[in-house]
Parts: sequence; structure tokens; C-alpha cells
Amino acid sequence: SFPLSETQLSLAKAFQQGCQMMSNHEFSLAKEHWERFLQSHPEHAIVRTLLGQCYEALQEPKQAIQWYLQALEIEPRLNFSNLCLAKCWVRQGQTRQAIELLAKYLNRSSPAVLDSWSLLGRCYAMAGQDEEAIHALEQVLHSIVDFSIFELLARLYQKRHQFQQAFDIWELIVQHQPESKLRYHLAQCLIGLEQHALASNELHLL
Repeated sequence: SFPLSETQLSLAKAFQQGCQMMSNHEFSLAKEHWERFLQSHPEHAIVRTLLGQCYEALQEPKQAIQWYLQALEIEPRLNFSNLCLAKCWVRQGQTRQAIELLAKYLNRSSPAVLDSWSLLGRCYAMAGQDEEAIHALEQVLHSIVDFSIFELLARLYQKRHQFQQAFDIWELIVQHQPESKLRYHLAQCLIGLEQHALASNELHLL
């Protein structure tokens, strides 16, 4: 490998220092550090996103959103910036903006990014758009192990009376968490599938 130039070494050191400040929760210092960094490297989208995270940690979400938007003007397909902005909007109760951002981003992303699909699914569920939520969450179902995602998807299936799909997921959850009270939902799905004897067995295990 080729040795780094003095400029590259300086950049790497500055980047490491800023990330260390954030790791230590020294967000005011990190904010000042990234602002100085951008004076000499204004087109650095990741640093603009990190600066947004500092503002968000300092309870200044409006400023954070502006930095995230600036980062996306530079690199529209940067997953890190899209996720940070979407999460910030969700925390501010602006779920619709988060949905529009993520849907637009995922439509032009190749390959699609799993954590963005997960967040989009959660946002759709929060907005009461169950069919869209199911579609988004199905994109990650076989690629991640996240029981909060599994549970959300199972509840959505059950709500729409898709009992077999819901049963398959509840069964997976209960296999990993045998003492789980979620076994009750497993029994409900069995009732929906007219498997009353099996449902009774599951309820006895509660």
C-alpha cells in the first residue's frame, strides 16, 4: 500500500480526534472541532452529518436538520446522512417527512440498505400505513436478527388477519424466547387458523 501524504495524515488525525470527542460525549468540543474542520474541507458530507449529530445531542434539532440537509446536497445517496435525518424527523414527530425521505432514497439505492428499510417500516407503522409497513419490513425479514422488527411485523400481519404469516414469526420469536408472554399471540393465530387444540396447548404453557 502507498504511504499517506502529510495532508492525508493530518485529515485522518483530525477525523480521529473529532470522533473521539463524540465517543466521550464532549459534543460542544466536537461541534467546534467539526466547524473548524469544515472551514478547510467544506465539501465533506460525513463531517456535516457528524456536526448535525452534535447539534442534536446538544438539543438543537433544527440546526441538526440543516446540517443533515447540507450533507445530502453534497452526497444524496449517503446512507449515514439519510438515516440521521430520518431519525431526527421521527424524534421531532415529523414521521411524514421521514417516510418521504427514506422512500425516495431507497427507490434510487442499489443495493438497498437494510437499516433504512427497517426505519421506513417503523415509520409507515407509526403513520398507520400497515400495507406499506409490511412491504418495507419484509425486505429485511430474512437478512437481520432483530426481534423488535419481527414482533412489529407479526403484529401487522395479525392485524390484517394474515394468521399464517403472523404465526410463523411468533413461532420464531417463542423458539428463541420460550418463556415469552408473546406465546399468547401464537395461540391467537392458531385460533385464527382454526387450530383450537393447538391454541389450547400454547395457552397452557403461559
